[in-house]
Amino acid sequence: MNLRSLLHFPVAVLLSATFALASPQEGATTDSPYTVLNARFVTGSSARFPVKIIQDRLVVTCDVSTQARRLPANLFIDFESPSTLELHNKAAQGLKSEKQDGSTIPITVHLPGLEFQVERRQIGDDEYLDHFTKWHSIELGEVAVIGTLGGKLLADFHVTFDLAAGEVILEPRADRDAEGAAPTFAANTTALEINVKDGLVWMPVTLGEGKSSMTGAMALGSGRYDSTLDADLASQLGHHAGDVGFVGLADFDLGEYLALRPAEVPFVHPDGALGVTGLGLLEHFRVEVDRTNRRVLLTPTKPSSFPDSDLAFFRATWDAWGPREDAEALEAFLVEYPEERLSAEASEALLETRLIQGAGPEPIQKALDWANATAPEDLRATAALEWMESCSAFGYPEYLILAGELGIKSGRDDRYPNAVHELHAKVGETQLELGQGTAAWKHLLSAAFGIPEDGRVNLGLGRYYESQAEDLAAAGDNARALGRYRRAFSRFIQASIKADSGPAAIEALERVQAKMSAAGSTQASFSVDLVERMIAGKVRNFGAATKFKATPENSGHKVVLVEFFTNAFYGTEERGGAIGGALAQEGLMQHFTEEHVAFLSYHLPIPALDPLTNELSITRAEELGVSAPNAQVIDAVGGQPGAGKWRDAEKIYDRTRKAIRDRLTSESADEFELDLTVEYLPPTEENPQGSVSGWVALDGPEYMDLHVHCVLAERAVLFPGASGVVVHRMVARAELMAEHSGDQHGALWEPDGGSMEITFDKGLHQVQADNEACLDRLMDEGAGTVRKLSMRLDPRQLVAVAFVRDDATGEVMQAVLVEPDGLQELREQSE
Repeated sequence: MNLRSLLHFPVAVLLSATFALASPQEGATTDSPYTVLNARFVTGSSARFPVKIIQDRLVVTCDVSTQARRLPANLFIDFESPSTLELHNKAAQGLKSEKQDGSTIPITVHLPGLEFQVERRQIGDDEYLDHFTKWHSIELGEVAVIGTLGGKLLADFHVTFDLAAGEVILEPRADRDAEGAAPTFAANTTALEINVKDGLVWMPVTLGEGKSSMTGAMALGSGRYDSTLDADLASQLGHHAGDVGFVGLADFDLGEYLALRPAEVPFVHPDGALGVTGLGLLEHFRVEVDRTNRRVLLTPTKPSSFPDSDLAFFRATWDAWGPREDAEALEAFLVEYPEERLSAEASEALLETRLIQGAGPEPIQKALDWANATAPEDLRATAALEWMESCSAFGYPEYLILAGELGIKSGRDDRYPNAVHELHAKVGETQLELGQGTAAWKHLLSAAFGIPEDGRVNLGLGRYYESQAEDLAAAGDNARALGRYRRAFSRFIQASIKADSGPAAIEALERVQAKMSAAGSTQASFSVDLVERMIAGKVRNFGAATKFKATPENSGHKVVLVEFFTNAFYGTEERGGAIGGALAQEGLMQHFTEEHVAFLSYHLPIPALDPLTNELSITRAEELGVSAPNAQVIDAVGGQPGAGKWRDAEKIYDRTRKAIRDRLTSESADEFELDLTVEYLPPTEENPQGSVSGWVALDGPEYMDLHVHCVLAERAVLFPGASGVVVHRMVARAELMAEHSGDQHGALWEPDGGSMEITFDKGLHQVQADNEACLDRLMDEGAGTVRKLSMRLDPRQLVAVAFVRDDATGEVMQAVLVEPDGLQELREQSE
């Protein structure tokens, strides 16, 4: 059943009809993945849905859905776009429109009166959509703009734009006119013959009158308000601002209705692509597009009224050589037209022009005042954040401060309460960099009242207090200096748990700790344990409700190895990712004792390079076939999820706990005796960070092909990535068998009488050097960039895990976890 045949079906049938759209038109290919499917008019054979113009864009409110979810949405209507349905990436993720293997799930668009499916979405401009939604949230009814209905989709319908009535009408494509019959139209309606090329509807247009006139074609559009004229053509005609006079479209002179905006025209047409019409045309005419019979019906709906302010703006921004950077012309426009449609765009251009010119404070302040005056009263603080970005991009921090302080004046009236706090934060950060300490402190403190957990704010306050402490220490006032250092340390602790400030905060904590000791502090030395105590309650955590109680029935000789593959930048705390698996791991470590379960975590270099990544992690992932940082592997034979939202931690914990208990009764370890002895040796000239030495002893069947591993790990490592995980547990740092095997695959089982003993001796500085070399290699290979933080091993956190792997099956037969001798004394010395 096709659209044309539906015109002859009774309404009762149409109410429940689901049908395929007309065959592809105008050069569309039948194998295109972007196809409209299963269109259904809800009532009758047409859909009339309300639309509105918001900030020069045509917007429709609707729903979009998949089998998984339905979302309320606003969509742009862009008649000249070659797309079907563009969607924001977050919307597509929320709809679960794509499977992990890349295959797609059809998306249904629910317009008032019409539903249809699109096999696959196209990628929208996320940044633009977010910005538009933020600026026009009230007009949008607090529903986000998540994408665009494009011209390729609309090409399958008979489309009528009736903006005077506030609606767009979609109908099935019309039948062809009967041969020899002359169609009739309403008395005030003009039929205009069109042609269709590359999916665009082209209308014949005449520019100018008399001998100097020229003809060409303009594409019908709805994606922007302004109707455009090719800028090169406008310059050739001597009308660089688009003021060509007569613009003939059928029986109408568009020059009486519209000012044509000079612009690049990204389309071609054999008769000459003159430009693209916009919403300004549709505001004055009801436009009905009949692609089947190649005509457009034009019905005037609004008297002509030429927009003088539009032409004045185009004259201020274009000259014979192209776009014009004339600040005086822009100021003159704003003086004459301070509250017109294009006034805000003019003020934005004025500020940018002044920054390009390197103007002094007075002209910049004047430009900022114009930007402030043309911004909505409840968005001036929000707008100031963008002015600050412009000033920063052009390298003028002093003007950034001017912009921020202007925006702060409107902070109480802004629809986004946090905007003023962001302004205080940015101004304070900048003043701190410029050495304006006291002024910076006032702004940062103001920001801290509104956004107390903001990492950048706490980092800035920490730097201010550190600077004060240094001045006091230099003056010999160690008592007061110590107080300021403590304030700085506290702020740096708060900054250390945020991804945007964490790396710098960690460096600052180590720096301030040393200065505090020099000033006579008796506070415990800096460690991840100290940080954990100070951030308790400020980060997500998960605790086990019970402890594992071993009995002969639920456990035996077996020690289970749980290997967790993760990444500090996998997901976020809000959306989920590594945090779900990390919290579950915390609970599992509390539930099971180290006599029964050994844990290791490996950091992979995806989706972003992580400073805790090393060659061992990459190799072990390859051995186990782990391709993403979202898995737990139990004894190398059982897999469990290793990622999710923080609220998923309990589910992950329960699943993994059951899988571990099943392995505890395995008899795989019965033939093996695995012993591990490790000692930590203090720093020497040869090993300036200290070293670990010891041996692994294994008794087992001589006939088996085995490899023996011994992994040096840290119980806790501080690194705040984007995932929301601040403290990483049981981080694998080095394969201690590598000095025997020459690689990360462990030592080959070469027994003598069923026994084998392997010694090791490794300096911690060498472990750090090897891991830094791995990061260098990955960065050279294009894996990204990363600051080399948390690379130095803390001897107080050291632990070693040995395990035996069956080469035939990959199964971990037995494991053992040991803490090096000498650590307790080391911990006592540091307290």
